[in-house]
Amino acid sequence: MTAALQKNDLVDKLPVLTRIALADKAAAQECIDVYGAMIWTLAKQFTDSTEAAERAVQEIFIDIWKNAAFCDLTVSDEEIWIALIARRRLTEYSTETAFHTPTSSAARIIPNQNSGIVA
Repeated sequence: MTAALQKNDLVDKLPVLTRIALADKAAAQECIDVYGAMIWTLAKQFTDSTEAAERAVQEIFIDIWKNAAFCDLTVSDEEIWIALIARRRLTEYSTETAFHTPTSSAARIIPNQNSGIVA
């Protein structure tokens, strides 16, 4: 067995996040295959449209790629870490969209010159 083949075998046995941190392209696809359904389910719960969910999922995977090197698997399980990244990003997304898209009558309150405020 060649040294290169042995090295690839060792890399393939590493956790997905570790391999992503090492810029392993196959790990990126594996991450999508393994965790994509979970992230999609969370995104659908936090967003109001398929398009918004798709954008959110893309942003979550970008966050995963950018932060994979910071995941300490001695402290947290890989799936939990990915779910926390997703939840944090979706919470930020929900907060940002709440300020830009009125969703209730309370968001449409405008000042009235005579009585203060009206709906």
